[in-house]
Amino acid sequence: MAINRGTIRRLERATRAETMVLVCQECGEEFRVGENTDLEFIAHQWVLQSGQKSHRETPADVFVITNHRHDAENLIAKATGKRWLERLENAGGHYGA
Repeated sequence: MAINRGTIRRLERATRAETMVLVCQECGEEFRVGENTDLEFIAHQWVLQSGQKSHRETPADVFVITNHRHDAENLIAKATGKRWLERLENAGGHYGA
């Protein structure tokens, strides 16, 4: 199977569509992570706090976020300017006081 430039460009576009760029509000550092890294990050935090055992390997993108020197909650999505974890705050439709 031969791979031409058109195929490579199409695959690159598809990969970019599945990722997002996060920006740290404190230092300006940018991270390119998978689209669902927020869910994986929350699951990883739960495992750490609860002491439960995870049956899945933690994705590398989660470690990129957790190893950053500033708080993950201060990351913003570059494309929207919104806080990175915002979409999960009321994911169940339950609004707190």
